[in-house]
Amino acid sequence: MFNKKECGARITEAREKNGLSRADLSKKLCITDKYLYQIERGEKGLSTERLVLLCEILGVSADRILFGAEPSEEYSAITGLLNRCDPKKLPHLESIVKSFINAYYE
Repeated sequence: MFNKKECGARITEAREKNGLSRADLSKKLCITDKYLYQIERGEKGLSTERLVLLCEILGVSADRILFGAEPSEEYSAITGLLNRCDPKKLPHLESIVKSFINAYYE
């Protein structure tokens, strides 16, 4: 479950781990120091665009920032394959996977 205060704490942790001051990071995000301070305290949120930029700057996943977890490596092979698929085919693949899982657990 998403928690703004915990999310803000993870941003602070990642920023400090990268040796960036609040001023450095806020400048890279094109926001004020005060606004970044409010984000880190869980008082304000980030736009999707700023979240993506933050993750790129800090070298962390959005899953890590938002929920405190990295995507499981167990699924990386599957997600890699899905990322290569034509988006129009994904509903068909979803149907196939559901059928497989249902048959497997019968």
